[in-house]
Amino acid sequence: MRNNKWIGIVLMACFLFPAVLQVNAQGQGMLATFNSYYGLYYKKSSGYKKILHYLSYNRNSCLKYYYDPEDTTQALFKSVSVIKYISRDSTLKHKRFESNAITMFDKKGQELFTENKDSTGVQDSSRYFYDKKDREIRNYTYERDDSGRIRKTKEEISVYNANGDIVLDSTYNNYGERYSEMDGPANSYIHTSRYTYNDQGDNVETISISGFDTSITHSKFVMHKRVYVNYNGKNSKSETYMNYNMVGNLTGYRSITKSYNDTSVVTTEFNDTGRMVKYMKYINGKPESIDTIHFNENGTSTEVDDKITQSYSPTVCPNDERMVTICDKQGNVLSEVSTEMKAGKPFTKIIKHSYTFSKGNIVLDSCKTIEQGYLYASTNTNIDRYVYDAHGNEIETDAEGGGQYSKNGSETWKYNEHNKMLVHNEYNSCNTDIPEKSTMNIYYPGGTKIIECIENEGKYGSKTHTYYTEDSKIQEELKNSYGTYSMTLYEYKK
Repeated sequence: MRNNKWIGIVLMACFLFPAVLQVNAQGQGMLATFNSYYGLYYKKSSGYKKILHYLSYNRNSCLKYYYDPEDTTQALFKSVSVIKYISRDSTLKHKRFESNAITMFDKKGQELFTENKDSTGVQDSSRYFYDKKDREIRNYTYERDDSGRIRKTKEEISVYNANGDIVLDSTYNNYGERYSEMDGPANSYIHTSRYTYNDQGDNVETISISGFDTSITHSKFVMHKRVYVNYNGKNSKSETYMNYNMVGNLTGYRSITKSYNDTSVVTTEFNDTGRMVKYMKYINGKPESIDTIHFNENGTSTEVDDKITQSYSPTVCPNDERMVTICDKQGNVLSEVSTEMKAGKPFTKIIKHSYTFSKGNIVLDSCKTIEQGYLYASTNTNIDRYVYDAHGNEIETDAEGGGQYSKNGSETWKYNEHNKMLVHNEYNSCNTDIPEKSTMNIYYPGGTKIIECIENEGKYGSKTHTYYTEDSKIQEELKNSYGTYSMTLYEYKK
C-alpha cells in the first residue's frame, strides 16, 4: 500500500515540479527544472542513453554546462532526486517547495552530474568526467552569484601517465573578484600540482603552485627508508624521515620543520607490532611534548605523557602537565593520574576504575575521582551498570553519581529474533517512565530490513518518520520540529 502511495506522490511531484528525468515511450527524454526553460534530449543507442543536443532559453540555466559535445564516454544510467517540502500544518496540505537535489550516475555508479535548487531556482551544480579506466579527469562547479547569474566557480583537471599515476592536478577557483599582484588572490586562484616518478613508480618530486605560493617536495626511497624534503616558499622548509623494518612496518618517524625563526622537530618510534612507543616534539631545541608507552609482558600498558610550557616571558607562570595512564590487556583504563601547575601551584587529579566482568563484558564500572590542589579538595564516585541478553546485545545501562557535572540517566534496548534493534530509549534521572529520546524500527517480513524508523526527541520537540524500500533505500522522510513539518521524497531511476 505504501509503495502505491509513493508512486502517486512521485507522479504528482513530476507533474507539478518537472525536476526529475522523464522518459517517453520512444526512449526520448527531457530534464527540466522550475523557473527555467531548457531541456536535455537523448535517446537510447547501443544499450545506453546517448546525449544528442541541448536547448537553453534561460540565462540562469546551468543545465547547458552538463552537455559536452566532445565527450562520448559518458552514459546516463541512473539518478537520485531528493525533493523537500515544508509546512506549518501536520497534514501538509499547504506545503511549499523548499529544495531539490539531483544526482546522476554512470553505469559504474560514478557521479556524472549534481544539481541543487531552492524556491528561487538553481543554486549550484557540478559535472564530472572520467577516462576509460574510470579515473576522474576533470570536473566543473557552477554557482549562482548575488546578481542571480550561474557562473563557473571551479574547474579541476587531472592527468595520468601510462602507469596510472597522477602527473598533473590543476584547480581553478573564480568567484568573480578582481585582485592585484600586490594584494594577492583573495577570492580567485589557481592551484596546480605536478608529480614526477622514478622507474619503480615512487613519487620523487611534487611541485605545487597555489596563487603566488610555490611548494616543492623532493622524495628519496632507499631500501627501508623514505625521505621527504619540502620547500614552501623562501622561509619554510620541512624534512621527513621514515624508517621501516624488513616486513614493511613503520619503526621510526622524524619530521623537521623550519618556518621563519622557529624550528620544530617531531620524532616518533614504533615497536615491532606497529604500535607507537614514543613521541617527542621539540621547538627550537626545547622539549614541548614527550609521550612514552610501555607494554608489559602481562598485556597491560603504562603511558606517560608530559607537556612542557614554553614561556618567553618571566612573568608567565609555568603550566607543565604530566598524565600517567595504566590500561589492562583489553585496553580498558585502570587509572589516570594527572599533575599540573595552576597559577604556580600544584594540582593533582586521580581517576581509578574498578571493573566487574561477565562472559567477557563489563557489567559494572565503579570510577572514583579525587582532585587535590591549593586550598581545594574534591572526591566523587561514578557507577555505570551494563546488562546484556543471551546473544551479547546490550539491553540496559544506567549511570549514577559522578559529581556536579556528570550526566546521570539510563538507556534500554529491545531486539527481534534476528538480533536487529526494535527500540532504543534514553531516560534522564528525573523521569524513568518517559524517554527524552527514543528510536523504534519496524521491519519488513523476515525481520532484517527496516521499513520504517521513528525517532522521537522529546527534549528537542522533534519527531521523524523515515520509510525505506525493501532494498534499504530511503524513500520518504516526514519530520515535525517545533511545529514545522517537512516532507522529503527520494526517487531512484535506473
